[in-house]
Amino acid sequence: FPFIKRGLEFFNEKNITIDKNRFCGAACSFITIAPNKAVYPCARFYFMDSYKLADNIDSYVSLNSENKKVFNKFHQDKCVKMQKCNKCELVSFCQNYSGVYCLAKNHLINNDLLKPFALKCEITRIEHECIKELNKNINGKNTSKY
Repeated sequence: FPFIKRGLEFFNEKNITIDKNRFCGAACSFITIAPNKAVYPCARFYFMDSYKLADNIDSYVSLNSENKKVFNKFHQDKCVKMQKCNKCELVSFCQNYSGVYCLAKNHLINNDLLKPFALKCEITRIEHECIKELNKNINGKNTSKY
């Protein structure tokens, strides 16, 4: 249960890394190759031809497509500016607990890579409350300022 462990560490301020708005690593840490050799940023972008990185894996390595540049920019920035997150009271927890934003899900639900989908936010709120209560039960007190 790495997410629970990470959440408890967050509440107890252990091993906290502020790596704000990390994105999933699509097209940087991994890619998806279709049976026809087309290259996509990840499996969730598969069939979204507007985000296809290359028509053929053989040309992908030397290709410098606009889509490849977009995903490389996310990777290099290390801090993707997610819309609405900076106003959220759980931004610090979310960034350190679940920490990774799925750009494909954002696009599929909101038609915007940088707009988190509402369900993720609600799930994170529920997880926050559960881990906060678990932490309270383990430690006998609420050690968090969040």
